[in-house]
Amino acid sequence: MKAYHNIVDAMAEPQPGEIFREYSWAGPYVNASRWQRVTDPQARHPGAAKHLPNPVNTICLDDLELATKAELYLEQWGGHAGTTAKRLRLNGNDWIDLPESPYLGPAAPESYQYMRFRTLPIPLSQLREGDNTFEFTSGGQIAHDFG
Repeated sequence: MKAYHNIVDAMAEPQPGEIFREYSWAGPYVNASRWQRVTDPQARHPGAAKHLPNPVNTICLDDLELATKAELYLEQWGGHAGTTAKRLRLNGNDWIDLPESPYLGPAAPESYQYMRFRTLPIPLSQLREGDNTFEFTSGGQIAHDFG
């Protein structure tokens, strides 16, 4: 997966002559209200168990016939500083890394709390017309212990 190194690379705007179709997911929100909570499946903190397993969500894509690429727009709150290995899975395929911003620092990007609005390319080959599943996960903590 390509890592973005400047804000221009990350912009998801159609280029002249391109046609795009937007699909948005609006729940149902299984483990939070109006947002998607993601918890490390190996978390040992007693409070983490009530948020596991992470939900598998569904979105319907009704037309991919002439699609040439796919992108994910993600509003991401990195509220638990120290959380590593943020990933996405589409339709049960391999996990896709959600890379950290190179602009968070000077310590490891995972060491900061942040709000990001990001666009990432996703493999068109992992999508299908009709219902598609997607889920998120994360790894353990490199700082602190939020479970």
